[in-house]
This record gives sequence, structure tokens and C-alpha cells, in this order.
Amino acid sequence: MAFHEREYAQVGVLATGGADGSIMLRTWGVRGVGKGWEWSVLREVKVRTGEGGMRRGVSAVRFIG
Repeated sequence: MAFHEREYAQVGVLATGGADGSIMLRTWGVRGVGKGWEWSVLREVKVRTGEGGMRRGVSAVRFIG
């Protein structure tokens, strides 16, 4: 999991990696008074398949730059 703060971008971004080789980029906002947080998917990225058609899981995610 990696977190990119709103101070450095127009929206806050939370990146999570999955055992299936996917990386999900999400942002969040308030639904309304007393209704909690709402998560929105910005993008889903799949890791390329390796030799033999196997996908590797994602064990770390980091923002650079």
C-alpha cells in the first residue's frame, strides 16, 4: 500500500497491490454529513504475465517523483 498526499497532487491517491498482480489506484471524499467516506477507483493496472503465463503478486507499491 502507498499513499500520495493531497498536498502534492490535485487528489489524494491510495495505491494497493493484490495477490492477483493488480494495482488499484483509488481516491476518496466525503459522501455527506454523517454518511462517511466514499472511495472511487481511478485506475486498475495489471502486472504483465511472466514465463509460462503466470502472474506475479504485487508485494510493494511506491510513488516516485
